[in-house]
Amino acid sequence: MDDHGRMALNRALMLGAIAPAVLLATAMGMQHGLGLVPCEMCLEQRTALWIAMALACIGMLLRRLAIGRAMAPASAVAMAASGGIAIHQLGGERHWWILHTPCASTIGKSGNALDEIMKVPYVRCDVPQWQWMGLTMADLNALACMTTFTVMAWLVVKGAMREWKTRERMLPQHEED
Repeated sequence: MDDHGRMALNRALMLGAIAPAVLLATAMGMQHGLGLVPCEMCLEQRTALWIAMALACIGMLLRRLAIGRAMAPASAVAMAASGGIAIHQLGGERHWWILHTPCASTIGKSGNALDEIMKVPYVRCDVPQWQWMGLTMADLNALACMTTFTVMAWLVVKGAMREWKTRERMLPQHEED
């Protein structure tokens, strides 16, 4: 792979590590700083972000190997998955469709399940807890994830095209008689 193709994939991997880290830090800050309790769909979005970040970090560690380069598109797909869940949630928040998700928070492991269940606040996925200029957390996550996915996909395709052109130039040229 030529240097330009490698740089494009490295940028995709860096974006795949940094963007989820920022989104997760923001979500955790909102949860612990403002006291917002995440619903089940929020936790699913976070899981996809953790996966995207892990895949990108693995890709950066193994970037000289083919498996490392394959982590960039895998990380991009995980970002799209988080964005897809967010789009599903924002549709439910706007009552465009009905969410068929048992929206509940996680329960601790204290030993007494009933006490734990009674302490946990019920959080509905179709009711936004927070808004900024009419945008909910699901809106912002969908926008951020799908934008990140688009840029990562563009960088991956750019890197793959560069690699393909480099390999094409390296093939022996046969002249026709």
